[in-house]
Amino acid sequence: MTPLLGCGARGPSTAEGEGIPPGFQVRWAETVPGDGLIEKTVLGTEEKLYLHQEVLLTESDVESASAFPAVEGPAIMLKFTAQGQEMIARLTAKSEGRRLAIVVDGVVITAPKIVEPIPEHATIFGYFSMAEAESLARKICPSEPRNQIVP
Repeated sequence: MTPLLGCGARGPSTAEGEGIPPGFQVRWAETVPGDGLIEKTVLGTEEKLYLHQEVLLTESDVESASAFPAVEGPAIMLKFTAQGQEMIARLTAKSEGRRLAIVVDGVVITAPKIVEPIPEHATIFGYFSMAEAESLARKICPSEPRNQIVP
């Protein structure tokens, strides 16, 4: 019996005019344009970033997402699935100084610089209200976290 954890996956539709599928994604981001990179502006700022085409993580790699008030402002706590934990740890282990774009429905909500490997969970801070953080958490993990046993 294998435990199934995760928020699930969505269909193959795309965000309006951007060619980026809806839902949650993590992608590498650059601060200068380059061939094949997608120009985006970080939510609540005028900062332009250039996203790689490759999607590193999706909502399928997230076990749960929840908004909470933090000293720094509203935040979102992500808990990764076992597969998501492996992936994010591997991606961030030797990537100090690189930026990861956190994308929800085609919008870059934040793009932190990696300062250390990310373990089984991560906290997302950005320029959003508590209500927006709650809405984003629901978009990141659109279904209730599940822990079902599949024979």
